[in-house]
Amino acid sequence: RDRLALLNHFFFEEKRFQCVSDVTKVGDPLSIYAFDSVLTTRSGAPTVLALLYAFLADRIGVSLEFVDLKPTCFLKWTDQG
Repeated sequence: RDRLALLNHFFFEEKRFQCVSDVTKVGDPLSIYAFDSVLTTRSGAPTVLALLYAFLADRIGVSLEFVDLKPTCFLKWTDQG
């Protein structure tokens, strides 16, 4: 739980990643799906942010599962890491 809290703080507060909810306000709508652009602007589509977050979680030993609720997804903490 502590590692998950640290990841949340790092991802959302320190690095300020945010979800793009309105693609019409983005210069290039496809950029919210490109990892290089998401890493640069720190904003992107929910699925891309979930993939990035899950990658970081895995690197620090936090186990997450994807919950697919098309057209979006969520991450579920499995309490195993």
